[in-house]
Amino acid sequence: MIGKRIVLMLLCLCLLCTSLPLVAAAESPYYIRVDLTNNIVTVYSTLDDSVVRQMICSGGMARYKSPRGTYTMPTQRKKFERSDWYTFEDGYGKFGSRIVGSYLFHSYLFHSKNDEDVDWETYAAMGTDASHGCIRLYIEDAKWIADNCLAGTKVTLYDNDTRYDYLKELLYQQTYTIDSGKTYAEFVCMASNDTELGYYSKGEPVTDLQNRMIALGLYAGEADGFYDETMVRAIKAIQTVLGRRPTGVADNELVEILMSDDAPTSTISTLEPGMSGPAVRSLQQTLAALGIYEGTPSGTYDQATADAVKTFQTLMDEPADGIADAALQSEMLSGFARLEAEFGADGFALTYEEQVVETAVIDSQKRINLRAKKSTDSTILTHLDPNTQVTIEEKGDSWTKITVGSNTGYVKNKYLKITQNTVRVPKYVAADASHPALPETVYGDKVMRTQVVAYGKVNTEDRLYIRESPSNDATAVFMLSSGATVKINSVNDGWAYVTYGGKSGFTRLKYLDAWKTVELMGSYLSAGTDLAAPAEADEAVYALVTDESGAVLRGVASASGEALSEIPTGEQAEVIFQSTSWTQVRWGDQVGYVSNDHVQVGTQAELDQYLAAYQKAAEVFAIVNTGADAGLNLRQAADAQAEVLRVLDNGSIVTLLSDDGTWSQVSINGLTGYVMSQYLRPVTDSGNTFDPVEAGYEPVDEADYSGWDDPSGQTDETGEAVPADDADGPLENTD
Repeated sequence: MIGKRIVLMLLCLCLLCTSLPLVAAAESPYYIRVDLTNNIVTVYSTLDDSVVRQMICSGGMARYKSPRGTYTMPTQRKKFERSDWYTFEDGYGKFGSRIVGSYLFHSYLFHSKNDEDVDWETYAAMGTDASHGCIRLYIEDAKWIADNCLAGTKVTLYDNDTRYDYLKELLYQQTYTIDSGKTYAEFVCMASNDTELGYYSKGEPVTDLQNRMIALGLYAGEADGFYDETMVRAIKAIQTVLGRRPTGVADNELVEILMSDDAPTSTISTLEPGMSGPAVRSLQQTLAALGIYEGTPSGTYDQATADAVKTFQTLMDEPADGIADAALQSEMLSGFARLEAEFGADGFALTYEEQVVETAVIDSQKRINLRAKKSTDSTILTHLDPNTQVTIEEKGDSWTKITVGSNTGYVKNKYLKITQNTVRVPKYVAADASHPALPETVYGDKVMRTQVVAYGKVNTEDRLYIRESPSNDATAVFMLSSGATVKINSVNDGWAYVTYGGKSGFTRLKYLDAWKTVELMGSYLSAGTDLAAPAEADEAVYALVTDESGAVLRGVASASGEALSEIPTGEQAEVIFQSTSWTQVRWGDQVGYVSNDHVQVGTQAELDQYLAAYQKAAEVFAIVNTGADAGLNLRQAADAQAEVLRVLDNGSIVTLLSDDGTWSQVSINGLTGYVMSQYLRPVTDSGNTFDPVEAGYEPVDEADYSGWDDPSGQTDETGEAVPADDADGPLENTD
């Protein structure tokens, strides 16, 4: 039990330091440790060092650092300490409890003593270094400390050498409290005894389990002997598929299932020469069904298997390295569906023909901008160095559409050097030939399902704003520190719609190091389910057409496939199957394929949230323009005698809801009312055109708007000033 307690203490970021007197006075039931690196506060019991409560916080920013060291919370100095409201020079907080000197635990800030008058910038900044030295908390956490951690409670504030992003994301979703009915081990998915494996388990048993999961195609990570958050997600998905409670902990019964001969398999592991196991056998069976592999499926990744994988990669116009990652295996499954749709009962065979193909490299002395559209005004997707090899998608008179890695966009023709080569290219033709059936990843009566998932790691020098809609002027929903990993739900015109800790919003894709992977969906179909049959309402997934030109429904998953019809922008089609590039859908009485570039896939609830967020981008903002230091009355109704809800400072930013020429309905920080139209200067929300500094806006907490006072007046999502030329290297960028 001593070893288990030590592991728990490691996980919750608070190893006891023997050189510091951490135990509180006898009359205090708790002691507190504040991890300023991860912005996590943990409250312990002085009786047995167990975790009583753990929560997200915001510590001091760089120029207003929080104190480090161990302190004893003093007796109350001001009558409004530990009460509903605490008054600061620039606003109000709730339930302020003094740590030492002028540093307190308290809630995020408010503009007035009104629960609805939230300073949303400070709320959004929770979990990042954002305060002036105090420790900001969510209201319920600040109240708990005020009520329970009284004078005499020891508080240690410290820097941590280790980042705990998984734990932080858990706490974003929910504060841990011992009253929740879960032990702390259950909350973080740790093993509760020595016979289980869970988060933070280490050693040979973990390595053996990881190797087996990779051999089954159930794990995309490495067999490194460490049970991290990737393992937790994988085990939860497996448990859900098998109808078990998704604890994220591998108990004896689950391990026995995975080690058995009839264990379930899937396609999310990367397979390469030298590997062996059920997943390799399934890969060989899939290649045989495609008419590419002629050997007997043995479960050993030999040279014949590697050559067959290379052939399929060539068919897909991908680099032929002979390694089958999850995305490629997904393409193989959708590739078989395309062949069946194209050739039907007649069968197909693989042949080879000589073709002249065009290759291209960047021919310039400067770095070239890859644009989202055929215009020098469109979004820059990335920069291409001289001699970079690119794939030509479509040649035009002035611009050529190309693909480089995961980016597809446009460059001017004058910067491309195109050459022609003759190559031997595999292709399918109609033939009277039979092939083995695809392998079924079945366990009992359950079929394993996978999904394509994109993630991104925040790559900024400062914190990153996640906004309510895709605009630099939109309200920040929350903020993330550099290094945080988000789930990317969709990408549109350079903006990524992301989720972290149960919260969603928009950020510029350029601030994320992004990648795609394939994961178990954590759901299943009964074996033998007709994938072409309509889904039950609560299981239905739809493809929403987001491209302004609509989406072409094709007979096969190829840009050259027959166009069956066109699905208009804003319409939804029911999803049957999704691969990394194409989604098979039902549109009316037709079944076909649409490119993933033109649709957003999700449940109805997810798509409703997506649409609501994008509709925010059409909002119109206005600036209070009264002149001098005069304020503007925000009234309850369009009447000069109506109640004044709040006085708006000159330069305040409001959302303009309506305007009849005399009165305008506006909203600010969740408060809606009316002002005289003559005192507003409307500004359309259109990207970077709105400059809060030029508008004279004075933020309450200057820390949350750092960089706005830069002479250039141009800012990026990190809150730091950026130069007018956004070159990211020693080479000059050009179009």
